[in-house]
Amino acid sequence: MMASNGLGRIQFINTSHQGDAISAEEQRRANSHAARIAHAKARRLRTIEYQASKASQATKDTQGVEDRSIIATSSLQPILDNTVEIEQTILPSPMSLLASDRRDPFESFGRAFKPVEHFLLDHYVKVVIPYMDKKCNKLVDSGKYVNLMTGEWVRLTLTNVGTQSGIFLAACRHLVEQQQQHKYLQLATQYKLYCIQALQNAISFEVSSLISDGTVGIGLLMAYDELWLGDISMTKCHLQGILKMTEHNGGIHTLGSNGFLERLVRKFLWELTQH
Repeated sequence: MMASNGLGRIQFINTSHQGDAISAEEQRRANSHAARIAHAKARRLRTIEYQASKASQATKDTQGVEDRSIIATSSLQPILDNTVEIEQTILPSPMSLLASDRRDPFESFGRAFKPVEHFLLDHYVKVVIPYMDKKCNKLVDSGKYVNLMTGEWVRLTLTNVGTQSGIFLAACRHLVEQQQQHKYLQLATQYKLYCIQALQNAISFEVSSLISDGTVGIGLLMAYDELWLGDISMTKCHLQGILKMTEHNGGIHTLGSNGFLERLVRKFLWELTQH
């Protein structure tokens, strides 16, 4: 169609049937669905960009790696306020799933790490778990045990403040007993006190509903600590508490972590029959 001034003009003609018009509710749902898809894509993009930047930075760090000293301050306050100086050589690697300079951008950890705790987690994963595999693994083949521990078990422990302290406690015990690094002894005591407090708080909060896997995990870590110290009586007390928690939930089969947590508890029961 030509306008009176000689210029072309486009005119849109609605050919939709009136009976096919989209309702306001359907339009709202369509818009909401599109927004969710866009948000999910943006979130995945941010994750990919973050992982790529960390890998790039780790590669640069590896080229000029230097020994680093980690200094942690702690005291007898609820957790970690006495001064403990820790010196360790840390070799970051872009291939490591648990790099020493890890951060928690998606807030999946139970709480933010203290500087020393990055080292303690590395020690637990790279030294303590292989040590446990060699000394007390009766569950599965060696390689599968390490994979399950670093996957199912560590993933569970990092999401709970009590189990976080439990694996840091285990790392400190190993450093003191196996490597004679006695500067970790006081730190181990503080982590144990924090585990006790976390377990008490969790049980009092969850007793009216279901006991979480994380709370059961705290009990397991405390029981293993007593077993490490040779206190069989206290170990059995913790195990009885674990069994009561699972009974409260409907049985040991209700434990999560793809069945691995149940196998850990059953293994513990078997170990105590040997003492």
